[in-house]
Amino acid sequence: MTVALKYLGHDCLEGDAIKPWNFSSGLSLQEGQSFRLVPDEWTTIGRSNAADIQVASNGVARCHLRVQPTQSETLLIEDLGNTNGTQVAGKRIERCELRVGETFNIANCFAFEVVELED
Repeated sequence: MTVALKYLGHDCLEGDAIKPWNFSSGLSLQEGQSFRLVPDEWTTIGRSNAADIQVASNGVARCHLRVQPTQSETLLIEDLGNTNGTQVAGKRIERCELRVGETFNIANCFAFEVVELED
C-alpha cells in the first residue's frame, strides 16, 4: 500500500466573509487531485516554487508544512511554525500522525485527506 494525499478543496469563508487570502495567479491545486508520497521521505507543502506540493495563496507560508509516510502506513505531519497554522479536527497542531481516511487543513482553508493508492 502507498499512502498519498488527496486535495479535497478549499473553504475560505469566515462566516459570510471571504478570508483575506489572495490567490497568486490562480489556485495551483485541483479538487480530487492526488499526490503520491514516498515512504520515509519528507514532502514539503507551501506556496514557494521550491515546495513539492504548491498552494498558491498568501495565506500559506512559503514552506508551510511537511509530511512523511511511515512504514506503519500512517502519515506524519509537521507544521513548520507559520502564521496561519495546520489544523487537524479543527485544532492547530505542531506535529501529529494520521491514518488513511483522516484529514487536515492548511491555514484553516485548504483540505487534504490521507488516502491509500494501490501500487
